[in-house]
Amino acid sequence: MCYIGMHPNIVGFFGAYIKEIHKGILFVATEYCSNGSLESYLRKKKQVVDQKEDTVYQDTQLENFLYSHELHQFSIGIANGMGYIESKHVVHGDLAARNVLLDEYLNCKIGDFGLSRKLYEYQKYVKKSQEPLPWKWMAYESLTKREFTSKSDVWSYGVTLWEIYSLGKTPYGGLNWTTEFADELQNGLRLTKPQFANEEIYSKMFDCWNLDVENRPRFSEIAELFKRLCGSSYTILSE
Repeated sequence: MCYIGMHPNIVGFFGAYIKEIHKGILFVATEYCSNGSLESYLRKKKQVVDQKEDTVYQDTQLENFLYSHELHQFSIGIANGMGYIESKHVVHGDLAARNVLLDEYLNCKIGDFGLSRKLYEYQKYVKKSQEPLPWKWMAYESLTKREFTSKSDVWSYGVTLWEIYSLGKTPYGGLNWTTEFADELQNGLRLTKPQFANEEIYSKMFDCWNLDVENRPRFSEIAELFKRLCGSSYTILSE
């Protein structure tokens, strides 16, 4: 996090107390995100509406729904943050709605870099350890070859988009890990269109899950799509 530095869509790192690190004591000071994880925030909502609709909602209902442009802004923020991470030659490795936090203005802040690795002279990181991995969010090449690149982060971003437009549902619900899961991906298994995504958004998700890494979109390209969908509603949320 110190290497990555500050960005509007990444949890800010302010410092660490390491005087007693030899005792296993470490304190890290980071930006406070008062609205918690994106996953938990989405799961509190029940409906998505278009701001252009004339439907009148009671005040008691306001906390139960989101406007569609808010979902688009979440998608833009994460794409912008991931694009910046890519520009720093870092692979996140664990992008998911649970690892995106929301500040008081509902800006998305990417956090939890526990699986991230810096890429210096090489383009991919091969994972050799055996710790549990977030298999439902992992790219095909990560599952089969343990290869992690910015393009495998794009795959994970596609799954995160699916979480956003399903209001926090669990991807591949009901499936348990089996060694055949990667084979199923190769044979065409993909998440179905979530309830609140249109065909254009789902098509972009599907592009993120291309088995050919070179045919997956770049984060900047994805961000432009959602900026266009937001139209005049696109803003950088701040005080």
